[in-house]
Amino acid sequence: MTFMKQYALVSGFIGASASCLAKLSFDPNSPIPSSAKLFCKENVHIFRELIDGNLSSKAIAFFDEDKFCFGVSIIPRIICLALMITMNALMIKTFLRGMNESGSAVATALSTASNFSASAIYGICLFRESVNVQWSVGFFMILCGVWVLSSINVRKEKRG
Repeated sequence: MTFMKQYALVSGFIGASASCLAKLSFDPNSPIPSSAKLFCKENVHIFRELIDGNLSSKAIAFFDEDKFCFGVSIIPRIICLALMITMNALMIKTFLRGMNESGSAVATALSTASNFSASAIYGICLFRESVNVQWSVGFFMILCGVWVLSSINVRKEKRG
């Protein structure tokens, strides 16, 4: 049996990745900007040494390390936002191919299931979300549904 419905599954994974990037971009407790800010605070002395030789003492007096590091922490947020927009465009493209490949109902179900699965994995691995038995049983049932939907063939009748 060949696995023919990969575009719908891939579109769900890409959609979950885009959502993860959005959470990394907009969540105030996101690990990426806070890591960038911490890295900046640990290494701001390097930037200060660079500007010491190139700027006047008045300009150096106005240099605020906290504001500078806050600006540095914005850069990963902007990158995550740009990647999210790109991933959403790619997700739409692959979802349309998936609908062409397996029909709209099957593609929607497969895409939604793979999106939920990937979102769960991202939540557990990146955001330390907890999982209970009821959630695990539901997740297993969704995976069974994905397997069933991906194994059926859609017949296209010719009219005319």
